[in-house]
Amino acid sequence: MSVKPVINNDQIKKYADLTVLAYPGFNVSKEELQERLIKTNSEDKDSIYYVYELDGKIVGGMRHIDYKINYNGNYIDASGVGMVAVDLLFKKQGIAKEMMEFYLEQSYKNKQYIAMLYAFRPDFYKKMGFGYGPKNYLYSFSPKSLNQITNKSAIVYLNGSDLPLLADCYLKYADSKHGFCKRNCFELNNFKQKYEKEGVVVGYKKNGHLDGYIYFTSEKIDKDNFIRHKMIIREWIYNTPEAFSNLAGFVEMQKDQYDIVVYQTQKEDFLFALSDVRMNDLKLYPGVSHKVAHQGMGMMYRIVDIEGFVNRISSYIKVNCPDITIALAIEDSFREKNQGVYYIKVKNREMFLSKESSSAVPIKMDIAEFSSLMMGSAKLRNLYDLNKVECNKKDLYLLECFFSLSEKPECITTF
Repeated sequence: MSVKPVINNDQIKKYADLTVLAYPGFNVSKEELQERLIKTNSEDKDSIYYVYELDGKIVGGMRHIDYKINYNGNYIDASGVGMVAVDLLFKKQGIAKEMMEFYLEQSYKNKQYIAMLYAFRPDFYKKMGFGYGPKNYLYSFSPKSLNQITNKSAIVYLNGSDLPLLADCYLKYADSKHGFCKRNCFELNNFKQKYEKEGVVVGYKKNGHLDGYIYFTSEKIDKDNFIRHKMIIREWIYNTPEAFSNLAGFVEMQKDQYDIVVYQTQKEDFLFALSDVRMNDLKLYPGVSHKVAHQGMGMMYRIVDIEGFVNRISSYIKVNCPDITIALAIEDSFREKNQGVYYIKVKNREMFLSKESSSAVPIKMDIAEFSSLMMGSAKLRNLYDLNKVECNKKDLYLLECFFSLSEKPECITTF
């Protein structure tokens, strides 16, 4: 295997050059990407670039990022992989596969039990054991649909000097949301540079504390009409219902300036905040079903080490199910050391790995579906109905109790 950590800027530049060709949709020049990657490599202490060398030539690369992810109320170590790129002349030679094997092995050695990625080809990464994450909803609605009451005196502009307040507000939200990742200094400074360069940040302050904020940018709806705009909400954080209501009221107040608000979120129930749920295109589906949002799937998750993962979360997770022993058979063709039967016992709501038991309740599934279940992206009964898990129907209720550990994850971290 020829995967090596980057040790100089010349390697970064060569990796950037092949990445521009591998991802033409980036719409960035080689020089711009070189500069960006050199900066990231120098300043982000929680990530490392790797290159793939073949006969002394760099023909691929990727970025491995260390994260702390909120897993049901506690932060545990996780990893992300991004910008997996292969030289166009060296595709179909198993280079991406080797890099992903290396990435997962590094995560295993680092005890990063959850691996994450944004898949440009979900089918490709599902074969590697990554399970589907939560759906994203892209809402597009009129500002007047958010008919909330606003305490105008509590809404303030925020700028670069307010970064500590924004960081604390984000962290408080992350502390309460399964799936959210902490932000390091590099990510916080990137966020600051984004909103100082483009867009507006407004916050809701109460008793000197920032309880929520919105970061948004503006775009023309029609290039030939300079007075018609849409508000694009890039980030909306709120730690109390009052903060949400007041920030929503701020958005509603802009109805004379913006015709449309565009907001992407993993909160499928956001539509309940709208007095008119219809998207601005007013599309109607058969059965008088109004289009309310575009849907997509971005993040994918993988449990890298089942034994380590179960031992880690069992130190604080309380399982809301009767005493039971499960014989969990996992198929993992990409990481064979992960494949096998695991006996998981629940006693007095505490979960731990145990020895083989003849009375264990059997269940079998692929690592991808197991990863989605443990992250809360999927429901066991739905996977059973879709023939994605094998178990006895009479055991479904007990198994559902066990596999209801997690609510649906939320994550706005990009990489």
